[in-house]
Amino acid sequence: MNKGLKIVGGLLSLTVLLAVGCASSDSAKSEKPAKAPKAGKEILVAQPAKVKFSEFKNVEVKPFVLAAKHADHEGNQKSARVMDEMLQRDLRNIFPNLKVLAAGEEFSKNAERTLQIAPLIEDIRIISTGTRVWLGVMAGGSDLKVKVTYTDSKSGEVVADPAFGTGVSGWTDTWGSQGNKMRDQICREIAFYTLSNK
Repeated sequence: MNKGLKIVGGLLSLTVLLAVGCASSDSAKSEKPAKAPKAGKEILVAQPAKVKFSEFKNVEVKPFVLAAKHADHEGNQKSARVMDEMLQRDLRNIFPNLKVLAAGEEFSKNAERTLQIAPLIEDIRIISTGTRVWLGVMAGGSDLKVKVTYTDSKSGEVVADPAFGTGVSGWTDTWGSQGNKMRDQICREIAFYTLSNK
């Protein structure tokens, strides 16, 4: 009798252990993503400008504008201001006579042919350091996509409208440190495109 109870008890214990083991295995699997998000920037191929930028007598640039869906977010507004400083710094090295317009200011009605540069932040999601510290990978990745329109003031023709994009996954954004690098990278790519078409 005791022997029979011991066998039944042993089988029950084994069943419970197997069940717990399977449950632990399943929960461990569910905590890990099936496939880690891919880090790195979106590949966007920018077409060359229709005319060389050196043909323009003057150059004007507007501040970054945020797409309507991102415009009310304070963090996005701050990012736009940071990017203004970065891009204007780089463009001044290319065009010493660069005229920087204030927010809301329209391009001038200069009689001389002017290259008008208008950058637009189409998509932005930058995870702050604080959010990354508290939520880690669960906060998700950061993404930034910008479109820049270059217009000939004389004809009103858009001579170039390249798009620039970059992103980083939550797995590789250590302590939310990638945001500033992403902003700087985009501005440098815009400057490089501008210089390449001068």
